[in-house]
Parts: sequence; C-alpha cells; structure tokens
Amino acid sequence: MESLASFLYVIETLPLWQKALYVGSCLLLFVLLENLASAQQFIVDEHYSRTRHILKNLLFLLFSLLINSAFAALFIAGSSWSEQAGFGLYSHFYSHFAVNPALPMASISAIPAIIQLLISLVLLDFIAQYLCHVGLHKIPWLWRLHTVHHNDFHVDLSTGSRHHPIDYCTRELAALACVIMLAMPISHYLLYKLLSVFFTYFTHANILLPRWIERPLSLIFVTPNMHKVHHHQYLPFTDSNYGNILSIWDRLFGTLMQREITEIEYGVDTDLAEQELAIGYQLQRPFMAKQQR
Repeated sequence: MESLASFLYVIETLPLWQKALYVGSCLLLFVLLENLASAQQFIVDEHYSRTRHILKNLLFLLFSLLINSAFAALFIAGSSWSEQAGFGLYSHFYSHFAVNPALPMASISAIPAIIQLLISLVLLDFIAQYLCHVGLHKIPWLWRLHTVHHNDFHVDLSTGSRHHPIDYCTRELAALACVIMLAMPISHYLLYKLLSVFFTYFTHANILLPRWIERPLSLIFVTPNMHKVHHHQYLPFTDSNYGNILSIWDRLFGTLMQREITEIEYGVDTDLAEQELAIGYQLQRPFMAKQQR
C-alpha cells in the first residue's frame, strides 16, 4: 500500500505544467491516430477545415481549464471539511471502528486504500458523469446547455472539449458532491480527471477500432464506436450511451444502443453547419429561443 500512497501523492502534487503536458500528449496521440485510422472522411468545404475545427473546439478547453482552477479550492475545502466533520463515508467508517475497539482488527481494514480508490473512481463515473449526463439530456434547461456539445457536425477528438461553461460547471458540481459524500481524498478525484481526459479524447476521436479489439473492450469501457451513437442527430440514439469511462452503466440501465458508425449523422438538426464553429453563437445558444428535441 505504500506504493499506492506514493502514487496518489504524486497525482496530488502534479505541477500545472505536467498536467498541461499530459493533456497535450493525449491530444497529440489521438490526432495521430485519426490520421492513421479515420472512421469517417469529412468533406472539406467552406464550412469545414479539420485544423480550424480542432482549434475552434479547443477554445472551449480554455474555458474548462479556467473553471477547473476556480473549482480547485472548493474540492480541497469540501474534501477537508467532509473528513474533519465525519460527514463522508470514508471518515465515518473509520471513526465508527475507532470507537469500537472490541471489533476484530480485520474489520478496521475492511475498506483498504485500493478499494477506497476503486469506490471513488466508480462513483465519480456513475454520479458525476453517467447520472449527470442523463440529467443534461432529460432536463430541458440543461439540454439547452448541452446542445453546444452535440452541435458538432464533424465529431472528432476535439469534440470532447466542446462544452458550454455552465454545462461543465454542472458536471464539476456533481463531482464535488461525490467528494463530500465520501470524504474523498483529493488525489482520487484528480486521478479520475486524468483518466477522464484520456477517455474523452479516445471516445470522441474519429477512429475505427478493429472489431476484435472493440467488442471485448466495450464490455467494460466506452469505446469510440459506442459513443458515436450518442452523437447521432436523431432520437432515440441521441438519448443513449451516456457512459464516460465505464460502459456497464448503459448496460445496467438499458440505455445502450448500437449503430454502424457509417450510418450516424452528427449535429443538432435545428442548426446550420456554418453555426457549428461560431463560438459567440454557441455560448449564446442556450439562452436563445427554446430549443427543439
């Protein structure tokens, strides 16, 4: 467990430049993979240039980084308060056994550090991503924010960064609730964020995995083939495949749908292609006239 503690300490103390290097490395990796194994060849015209498309979408990444910076203090304070107040699950569990010395010592380690970490990662994926994502589709005013993510007619790795700032804040608030609910060490949340960055670019990347890789992998994890169905322009496909990292939630709750990637039409059918990369329009879009489903 010392090695795990050391690993989590490294995660918790990563300097900003190393986090930025990690994000940049993930971006570069999937840009290269898209060049090698593209799932779809988008037609280059006056409305689409791959380079411009990626750069415009990455402007949303800057908003997300600013939001992350603003939320950092909240996550640290929430984790600390929940632990000290005995509010979170982990702190309650250990304080419970601390006042019951008659219980066998084996019970004290009933939730070892590695299990705590796995619980944290799984609950973050379920609550802060899957459930929150379902809410973004089912609650009308949240859907209006979330359409910015879906209003991309050329889904590629950069679409993973394309979130309205308020949409992104909603996910961060859900993650903060998980941190407080568990008295989660901040390193657990940071590790999930790092994993989520990789999977975000992986699942949105315009790549086609061989079936012998994609099928067994999709039994546990979200794959590009699965997530592309979620970006289909038409219902009921749009309201399916909500998972972020784990695909088990869609399987458990019956929200998994399948479709050949070549049959998927991207975007939101109430918008025009030229509005796709208009940043000002996308930021204002949720507050315009009521959006259609």
